[in-house]
Amino acid sequence: MQLKGAVAIVTGGARGLGRAIAEAYAERGAQVAIVDLLKDTLQETARDMEKGGAMVLPVPADVTVASQVEEMAGRVKEKLGPVDILVNCAGSLSAIGPVWEVAPERWFRDVTVNLYGTFVCCRAVIKDMIERKFGYILNMVGGGVGDPHAYTTGYACSKTGVMRLTEGLAREAAPFGVKVFAMQPGPVLTAMTKFIMESPEGRKWRPTFSSIFEEGRDAPAALVAQLAVNLVSGEADALTGRYFDARRDFEAILKDAESILRDDRFTLRIVQ
Repeated sequence: MQLKGAVAIVTGGARGLGRAIAEAYAERGAQVAIVDLLKDTLQETARDMEKGGAMVLPVPADVTVASQVEEMAGRVKEKLGPVDILVNCAGSLSAIGPVWEVAPERWFRDVTVNLYGTFVCCRAVIKDMIERKFGYILNMVGGGVGDPHAYTTGYACSKTGVMRLTEGLAREAAPFGVKVFAMQPGPVLTAMTKFIMESPEGRKWRPTFSSIFEEGRDAPAALVAQLAVNLVSGEADALTGRYFDARRDFEAILKDAESILRDDRFTLRIVQ
């Protein structure tokens, strides 16, 4: 797919990874709707992008409220046209600590934003994609998909759920030409990772997390944005439903596609 003229929705688009992806799409000629709860930051980001010549539509919305998401999707279609790309980047990590200590409402907030929010946004846009027999959905996963992720189990459970949602939706949408991918950004310096490093509970329960950034083992946002561009190019369509790590060589993955499918890799399975 050519990004020039395409219509994309990026949730969590006011800052961090969402903004980086939105800017990457806009730089290549896409019309981008950025969606976020942070209204002031959203407007500021839109103004910055417009200065660079981007066609951007800021839409304040809470991804955990289905009615707001449906209204957002309708507004984007009315203002920009049918949606070609959805990037579910809105996320939350607020519950840090062992299960017996974390506040239940904060634990469930992470699940609600990350998993339910992704589901609601997928549901709002995929109906039109199914009718048009075209579209791309990119779901952000993260820590917990491939490891226990102790002390942030709400986040880990939600992201594992997003991976399974990605797989299931990819199977459902495949007959209609719609592709769904899971994106693993790796550790990127954002408000979320700063919270882990700077909050009292983060310093207590995840004391070594900051070493990732101190030692330069983090991933630049631009790397994640490039993956978001690559995944809608059409080159990876055969791997719909799979997990892509921004830190891995994209071209090498494509060359290995046949064995990935044969051996059922880059997905969630119980090894017996």
